Amino acid sequence: MYSKKDNIGTLTALLAGHGIRHVVVCPGSRNAPLVHNFSVCEDLQCHPVTDERCAGFFALGLTLATGEPAAVCVTSGSALLNLAPAVAEATLQHQGIIVISADRPAAWIGQQDGQTMPQQDALRPFTACSVTLPETEDAEGRWYVNRLVNEALMKVRSEARPSVHINVPISEPLFDFSREKLPEERAIRYVPSVCQEAMLTRIVGRLTASGRPMIVLGQLDGMPADFQTSVERLSRQLPVWGESLSLARPIPFDKMLALADEKDDYRPQLVIYAGGTLVSKALKTYLRECGDTEFIELSPGGEPHDTFRHLTEVYDMDVRKLIDRLDRLASQQGAQYFSSDREYLSYWSEQEERAENIIRNKFRPGYSQAMAVRMLEDFRTGEVHYANSNAIRLGNLFSRHKNHCNRGINGIDGCISTAAGYAAASGKPEYCVTGDLSFFYDSNALWQPGPGRLRIMLLNNGGGGIFRSLKGLETSPVALTSVAGRHQTSAEGICKSYHAVYLKATDEESLREGLDRLFEESEDSVKVLEVFTDPEEDLRNMRQLLSMT
Repeated sequence: MYSKKDNIGTLTALLAGHGIRHVVVCPGSRNAPLVHNFSVCEDLQCHPVTDERCAGFFALGLTLATGEPAAVCVTSGSALLNLAPAVAEATLQHQGIIVISADRPAAWIGQQDGQTMPQQDALRPFTACSVTLPETEDAEGRWYVNRLVNEALMKVRSEARPSVHINVPISEPLFDFSREKLPEERAIRYVPSVCQEAMLTRIVGRLTASGRPMIVLGQLDGMPADFQTSVERLSRQLPVWGESLSLARPIPFDKMLALADEKDDYRPQLVIYAGGTLVSKALKTYLRECGDTEFIELSPGGEPHDTFRHLTEVYDMDVRKLIDRLDRLASQQGAQYFSSDREYLSYWSEQEERAENIIRNKFRPGYSQAMAVRMLEDFRTGEVHYANSNAIRLGNLFSRHKNHCNRGINGIDGCISTAAGYAAASGKPEYCVTGDLSFFYDSNALWQPGPGRLRIMLLNNGGGGIFRSLKGLETSPVALTSVAGRHQTSAEGICKSYHAVYLKATDEESLREGLDRLFEESEDSVKVLEVFTDPEEDLRNMRQLLSMT
């Protein structure tokens, strides 16, 4: 029988799942549920050692003898600090050990309760990963604990072989051993970059065997032109999905997935994910619901990102290597080499074509932000710098080329400054689309020297328009004021102060005239086209687009 605590059960199951076999256990009451679980788990061998200073070095000896990381488990309080010499030695030998410390609930830290101290990061800088496993019983909490343990156990097996620290708060009652078996936990495997050729062969084999494979690309910058060409060719043989922050031929996911059926026959069996953040919430939601799908991430450096909550393996590999290999194989092997399910491939091609047809040919927006971005994209065939929030979402729907956006954190600050810096370096006109809050927040970008030939389309609907689409928020009396930042501010005075050319649009005719002027190549000064729209009309147009069939 095992401890009833969920975080302890997940930790025990994943230690076994990751092939950890030896655990050094030290005396204590707070860590007793951990010691009990490790002792009754048939896949783990426990070694009792009373002195924590010795226990850490004992674990190092086990690691050296077996070639596999050993764990050491201590109780709460200063017991953890006694492991510092051994942890430092293990890390600097590149023979990392796994430190597991019991802890008191966070509410009691600093409250003069016995054996309590801040334990998170107590062994820095000699641990490469320090996680604390919350006590939780809901589904998202269990996923979070699973992810934290996987991250730590993957890190200890990374190429530098550092030590890691797993801190486990345990509340009373401590000694309920009523769980009959350990939970079935997903172990995420780390595949190091020691042999790129073997890794590529393995991934290709998995792709060809899956029947319904898919490649999903998050934000990618600095990709050469031949990468985009290879992706374009490869997408004829299997779905290669990406937004305008990754692909020269982006897919309008929000519209495409609104059209798609819910049939399991069209869900991918294997997803390979690479790159940074995805913008589309619809795409992330869809992939998170693919519970039986296998997910592999390609991550240079091996850092895991469990974006879709079903990650199973992380390869320390640059996606360009895989795309190049797959493109060459596709050219050699001919059609349908990667996907044996022809209906699956044709189905998603059809949904993409339907979405494109609606956006390009059927959708006739009224005067709104949607019209403004679509009209700009009709003018522009090269890259555009989009600010976060509604701006990049509109860009992903209407652009058919690669774009830029600060999606590392996804904040609204600095979007104009980033585009200004890019313009100063490129020496060419650079186009930026931003919402009003993002612009006013970063308007000092126009004050800095050398902003280059920056061209800005400012979408001003009097506040954060995206907040109007959040269901339930409308019931708050401060939704439009304190949350959405409603205002009546114009950029005209700012442009005058910074000697920028100011243009204004209030209807379709003035929008066309403003864009004509914005795209004139003769002027070197910064230009700002402020497009005033009604937020309710903006929302109506977007709802119309997403509901069209």
